[in-house]
Amino acid sequence: MRNQSVTLQRVTRWWGDGRRFFRHRFNPDTIQYLVIREPDNAYESLMAGELDMMLMGQPRYWYGANDRPAYARGFLTKTQFYNDIPRPPYGLYINTQKPGLDNRDVRVGLQHATDFQRVIDGFYRGDYERLNQFSEGLGVYTDPSIRARRYSPELARAAFARAGYGRVGDDGILMDAQGRRLSFRLTFDTSDRRKMLATLIESARRCGVEYLPETLEHTTMYRKVMEKNHEICFWAWSVSSRLPAFWESHHSDNALEKLPDGRRVPKRQTNNITGIDNPELSGLIDAFRVATKDDEMIRLSFRIQRIMHEEADFIPGWRLPGYRVGHWGWVKFPAGFDVRSADEPLTYGLFWLDPAQRERDLRAFRAGETKGPPRSVIEDAFRVN
Repeated sequence: MRNQSVTLQRVTRWWGDGRRFFRHRFNPDTIQYLVIREPDNAYESLMAGELDMMLMGQPRYWYGANDRPAYARGFLTKTQFYNDIPRPPYGLYINTQKPGLDNRDVRVGLQHATDFQRVIDGFYRGDYERLNQFSEGLGVYTDPSIRARRYSPELARAAFARAGYGRVGDDGILMDAQGRRLSFRLTFDTSDRRKMLATLIESARRCGVEYLPETLEHTTMYRKVMEKNHEICFWAWSVSSRLPAFWESHHSDNALEKLPDGRRVPKRQTNNITGIDNPELSGLIDAFRVATKDDEMIRLSFRIQRIMHEEADFIPGWRLPGYRVGHWGWVKFPAGFDVRSADEPLTYGLFWLDPAQRERDLRAFRAGETKGPPRSVIEDAFRVN
């Protein structure tokens, strides 16, 4: 709630302070959580020294800091930390239960017609990396041979032709023999990511596909997707373990349900938002869930990922190779900055604060002084190619 906060105080003489994996962690005496409804307002608070640090994943914050006095005059440091963690599957989720999208050749064509690399190079200034598949960053369980299908109008049109879309309409959109246009609604939320819609729409159109843009407030979009009323949506799931979780997103149990009259309809309120219903895939997922031997689990995981790739129900978008943070000089970090599996500084709490330096730096900053040249740090010891 506005004007309210929660403050956590460190327990003095905590029993775990001297334990091997707890030493030198969770160092601040207090951590205050407060609600700042707009990210832009939080960013301004950081630049004014009212916040100690802030994640700056968005390019407009990361690069925008270059023109701000806090950074330009050497008080604020920008740090890019590369981690090695399970990657959330950002990308387009295709509802295979919708007409037209139930054809695998159409889905393969859409993979080649969706230019995420152009989005990465333009919208994200080349700082993000292309995601190759749904289950990435899971260590030995990720099949490294699976690569995202590249953008190619030629390969896209060839796939669409196999699906029966060989005629070109007056507007350049492909049609089948019955005159049905290759046109699908593409749903995004109202965050900054909606700005990439124009790039995806233009790139798809060069391949004979029409993406009809739809931007919805986040909760409205969530409700629509969970009701399985979307055609194609931009989405991502959080990932917290290196052990693959296939059942939720790709098992038939979560795709369809049988009604009393015998009809099978999309099952609502499940994570299988592509509606994929593949008996072989479901059988392998069942086997994976009860497997106990590492080699068997790896073999099954690779086969499951290969079938998921062949089904083409998910168009891989991008991965964030680490995190970016802006922090004032009184926030201190150890050599190496953070641990391999950290997704942000608070996760493992290796940093500490220098209150005396805070007073000195804020006094000097507000007096218009310069502390030194702008400082950017790249910590890439754990970078994964």
